Amino acid sequence: MEPPSEPLDVADGFRRGGVGRVLPDSIGAMIFYRDETGAPRVRVDPQMDLLAEFFEGDVQDIVEEAHELLKRAREVAAGEAALWEETYDSFTVVVRPDAVALLSPVFEAELVMPTDDFIRAAAGWLDLVRGG
Repeated sequence: MEPPSEPLDVADGFRRGGVGRVLPDSIGAMIFYRDETGAPRVRVDPQMDLLAEFFEGDVQDIVEEAHELLKRAREVAAGEAALWEETYDSFTVVVRPDAVALLSPVFEAELVMPTDDFIRAAAGWLDLVRGG
């Protein structure tokens, strides 16, 4: 992965409503599958590689983790919470009603996408790790 062209946003501006770099038609096609070892995987467009890294590396095959992530994102999208933030091994996820940021000091990168697209990805991942 190439280093970012600008410094990593520490998420503060995003939390306060800064837009960040929201990708239009954000995630495109996703293919959820299990590899030859049985590990869950997702194939995404190259611009969304960080999303795949997040699910495969941090959420992994943990149903409870995938369920909690989807539940919290849906709560924020529905206006039940203004913001939700969680730090995982390699990523911090910040969910706002309009956008989600994946921030990774490990990969020195960030990705911002519409909340609805993130929910679609999280639902696909949960379905995969549940055995769907």
